[in-house]
Amino acid sequence: MKNIWMFLLVIVVCTGLVYQAIDLLEKTALPLPVYGEKIQTPDGEIAHSVPPFEFINQLGEAVSDKDIAGKIWVANYIFTSCPTICPQMTRNLQPVHDYYRNDIEVQMLSFTVDPKRDQPERLKKFAERYNVQHEKWYFLTGEKKALYRLARKGFYLSATEGDGDKGDFIHSENVVLIDQNRRIRGIYNGTDEKAIRQLMNDINKLKKEKA
Repeated sequence: MKNIWMFLLVIVVCTGLVYQAIDLLEKTALPLPVYGEKIQTPDGEIAHSVPPFEFINQLGEAVSDKDIAGKIWVANYIFTSCPTICPQMTRNLQPVHDYYRNDIEVQMLSFTVDPKRDQPERLKKFAERYNVQHEKWYFLTGEKKALYRLARKGFYLSATEGDGDKGDFIHSENVVLIDQNRRIRGIYNGTDEKAIRQLMNDINKLKKEKA
């Protein structure tokens, strides 16, 4: 009997040590990187942040960065007539949408690269194919030059140069994670389910970082 009690005591102690180690690991884990060139100001260097924007969502409503200030953003660029990576990215992002459906700290943003075709009505039909909650996941359209400038200079979604003219076109499989201070904290391949799982882990990490 004495040996049994000793065995149970060892199990309890070891279990406690394991939980302490896990808790310590979470607290000391390295933070997510901050992407982008630092900007020199009179007060010193500051990290790159996504610039202000305003576009129209799938419900025909104006949406700006001010409307989602202080939230974590998951952003990508698509177009509704895309036959390849855009539907795949959107399907892969569905679990993210579903998991954070009722979480007011997380906002999903899909900007179109084809605003001429992708007017709000068309974006709404596209969103409804994926059972999107419209207030949780905005599909955004607007002036092409502004959309492309934000993709290149704000989200770093294209390494090519361009000014959004008629012949300019961006087609990226990347999904970008933006923190509560509008800084880029992660870039993921939206066609890779494993990368999307990492995205969800990193969202949770940002939520803890804020706390």
